[in-house]
Formats: sequence, structure tokens, C-alpha cells
Amino acid sequence: MRFLFNKALLDDKGRKVATVGPLHNDLEGNIISQMSTTIGFYSILLNYVIDALIDKFKPDDIVIIEHLYKSPSFTDDKKELISLCIKHMLNNNILEFIHMIVPQIEDSFRHILSISGGYVLKPTRYGGFNYKSFDEILRDPIMTNIFGEDAITYFRILYTDPRGMNLRNDVCHGIISMKSLNKNIMNRLFHSLLCLALLRKKK
Repeated sequence: MRFLFNKALLDDKGRKVATVGPLHNDLEGNIISQMSTTIGFYSILLNYVIDALIDKFKPDDIVIIEHLYKSPSFTDDKKELISLCIKHMLNNNILEFIHMIVPQIEDSFRHILSISGGYVLKPTRYGGFNYKSFDEILRDPIMTNIFGEDAITYFRILYTDPRGMNLRNDVCHGIISMKSLNKNIMNRLFHSLLCLALLRKKK
């Protein structure tokens, strides 16, 4: 029955952030909303896997950074900063990790688009240039060719779509609540780093 009517999506303060229409009129909105809910359910399993990985192999920040930097997704000038983020994660400093890593993940996606021949700048009214938004980066066809449509949809739900988790907006604008700054989100962000680490340059 709930797929027959409009659904208003509210943030923690009761502000309406998006509306999802009936299934027959808004298939994409319903898919994104449902996937966001499903991601939350599967966080329990993701937490278990990451905890088991750390308990078994006991990697430190150096080992994880070496793995991440096999990929061209991360720039050398951010290596020290990302290493500090990983230290916070391993020490279970959830607030510090979340607030520090989200902008670095955005920067990594922007870097991927740039080195793949895409445009990351757009003109401003003042005669200069601004960086494109994270959502504009993820919607670029070049990114879909690199990651595939399913992965890009996942990243959009996680970071930029108001019908999803929208973490980039909530974290970087100071909207996210304390109860949302939890281990589920921390491990989901770490999972994004591992996804970025899968990329390799074509020779």
C-alpha cells in the first residue's frame, strides 16, 4: 500500500528534504529510497566483515594506505591526511574519521574524472571557475563508464541524493545529527575507500 502514495522524506529536525511519488509515477525515487533502507539493514553484516578483517589481519594505517595507493584514485598530496583518517578509524574515533574522510572521498572522485578526460570545473558569474558539485561529478557519463551504473547509483544514494543517505550534504553542511555519527556510517565510508582502491590505470 505504501507504494501507492507520495512519501515525504524528513530529516532529523522534521524538514522535508524530498518527496517520493507513487511507484507507477516515480520508479527511480522508490528504488533509491528502498536501496537506502536496505543499505541500513546490511550495515550489520558490513560491520561484522570489517571487524573480522581487522581482528584477523591487524592492519595498521601504513598497510591500508599502501593498498589504497595502488589505485590512481588518490593523490600524493592527500596521502598524509588520508593516513590520519585511517588512524582515526582503527582507533574507533568515529566523529573524526567521518568528518575528515567525506571531503577526501569527494576529492578522489573529482580526481578520477579529471585524469579520465572529464571536466571538473564550471564557470561562475564572477568570471572565474568553481568545482562541480559531487552529484554533478557522479552523474558524468565518464564515471558511469568507469564504475558501472550500479556502483554509481550506490555512491549517489550514499553521498548526494536527498532521497538516499545524502552523507556529503549532511556532513559538510553540519546537518548530520550525533546519533547518525555511528559505526555503521564509518564502515560504509571505509567501504567506499576500498571500492576506489579497485581502480587501476590502463596502460
